Amino acid sequence: MKDNQAKYPQLRFKCFTDPWEQRKLEKLVDVRSGHDYKHLNRGNIPVYGTGGYMLSVDKALSENEDAIGIGRKGTIDNPFLLKAPFWTVDTLFYVVPRVDYNFLDLKLKCNTCSTRPVLYSD
Repeated sequence: MKDNQAKYPQLRFKCFTDPWEQRKLEKLVDVRSGHDYKHLNRGNIPVYGTGGYMLSVDKALSENEDAIGIGRKGTIDNPFLLKAPFWTVDTLFYVVPRVDYNFLDLKLKCNTCSTRPVLYSD
């Protein structure tokens, strides 16, 4: 009975009635890192950091894949949508969904034991 309750938890996404399935995060998203932009020229491709838009450059890190930007330090709880083409700096991870992400509520919870939450990638 307890196993069945775990598949039908009380906290649910709106309109979701099917049992929950456990999945590895790598099956749902591809986690990528940003890079330094200072070697690039000015252009019309937006560059994003942990605080959002910074400036525009002439080269894209992601040409045609939309993504979700997740800050590594301090802003891990404030993800935002990145529409391709874009470039991200090295303090901003971005995840490219392997599944349809339009149904997701992009509000992440983080450990608040730290005054500055940090996200690491392997």
